[in-house]
Amino acid sequence: MSVVSLCVLVQLLGPGEQPIEGLEKVDGQTVEQALIPLQPGLHRLTANGRQAHFYVPRTADHLPLSLHVNVEPRPGDYGVALRRHLHSRIDDAVPPLAGPQRINFQPLGYELSPNLPETIRVARYEDNNCNSTLLRIDEVPLESYVAGVVNAEIGVFAAAGSGSGVEIPTAQRRDRVFASFQTFAVAARSYVIWWYLRQGETAEFHIKDGPCNQVYKDDRTEIATAAASTTTGQILVAEFDEDLLDKHEYASSCARRGTLPSYKSARSVDPDDILPDHPLDRVCVRDWCGHDNERMAHQDHPLFPAGNRSLVRGICQWGSVERSVRGDSYLQILSHYQPLLVVRSLDPEPVFGGLTGVLTDAETGGILVGADVLLAFDGRELSGRTDREGAYEFTGLEPGMWDVQIRAEGYITQGDRILVEAGSVRYAHFQLQSSSEGDNPRDAGPSVPGSIQTSDTPSAVERDPAIGCGCNSRAALGLMEWCCVFVGFWLFGPLRRRQRRANPSL
Repeated sequence: MSVVSLCVLVQLLGPGEQPIEGLEKVDGQTVEQALIPLQPGLHRLTANGRQAHFYVPRTADHLPLSLHVNVEPRPGDYGVALRRHLHSRIDDAVPPLAGPQRINFQPLGYELSPNLPETIRVARYEDNNCNSTLLRIDEVPLESYVAGVVNAEIGVFAAAGSGSGVEIPTAQRRDRVFASFQTFAVAARSYVIWWYLRQGETAEFHIKDGPCNQVYKDDRTEIATAAASTTTGQILVAEFDEDLLDKHEYASSCARRGTLPSYKSARSVDPDDILPDHPLDRVCVRDWCGHDNERMAHQDHPLFPAGNRSLVRGICQWGSVERSVRGDSYLQILSHYQPLLVVRSLDPEPVFGGLTGVLTDAETGGILVGADVLLAFDGRELSGRTDREGAYEFTGLEPGMWDVQIRAEGYITQGDRILVEAGSVRYAHFQLQSSSEGDNPRDAGPSVPGSIQTSDTPSAVERDPAIGCGCNSRAALGLMEWCCVFVGFWLFGPLRRRQRRANPSL
């Protein structure tokens, strides 16, 4: 059994196979020797006032390792480019113990600027085929582009639960799969920003519309647009450096065999680095159960026969929808597939949404006054009450799927999940059914401490007399009530007049 060394002796090389000029520090520590003992993983160097990141792979021997690090940003780069690791020949100054294996450069990473670009230039090819004829270059708003990618890449998941495996009623599908759409909104945004930084702001185009980059089409759906708007400005960055954006990938299916997160070596895969993608209940789109299939990933899984191509680098699309269906949020899905990354929001001004509506009696249509409206989302809970018009209103809500619960005395509690979108107000009206305990809506009592009330809600002192007494909030009298009034006047009116004549006032 091979032993993995805890530290690796590393020599850092720049252009021309020469030691990096002006090398000052590694991980904040002053460099005093040519060979630096470092643990496997990512590290940061400082040379001539510039910074770059490099990756030290695990090794089963104790041989010195030479790594090439690019500390010269290319023209048009936004920040410092990095090349991860490259085994090369050991310099003459290093004792030649053995000839290390050469592997290819890994992708560049870039330091983020404070703001995301407003638009992306997309190269449009015939049939979304990067090798076919270039038709035109479109300039598309960033969030609209993200929605186009999400729909093109995973739009089919809107019909998840329509085949074998987990069955999802049509009315529930959107809510059950929405987290997977949000997951890929963040992934698609991160990917295109990486290409934007790589190509440079002034490039003729930033990204292609085919699978050579990521598929983009002009079609938009409500769920894809909502996924983009509820994650506006969010991208994946390195946990150890939130200013670092690298190329974080995804693929269709890992055949339930697992995925390899970013910053784990894809050249010499350590099976311990592979994240399991089971057990998950099978979710299918009609007769397509994609999570069961091989040859839909980036490369071969090392523990299965050659040619399986079932190891996904990054996020597994079919795995993400199965996780969404079981109830995972998009943040939970992202943290599973990319444990070394975090979600960072570069939206300069958070955009919130609102929710408003009116509560009525399902049978009579009468308004319900003083009913409790309870909201919950991502650990945050809010409460309010309907005003004398039966209306409720919440503002400043984070975009996302909010759980809403309506409670009124004498009525059956009603709940729903409602999507709140950034920059817009969602209208949601509710009709409540009377419970067996009573037929009339009643005052719900004092509001919960710390609750948010609408600006029109009357205080306990100023409450409408028809409300505060606990009586029916409907002011109008029904037919039976009016009949009782007339009968009373007809029977007791003459008797009262005779009594007055028999007992004249003094």
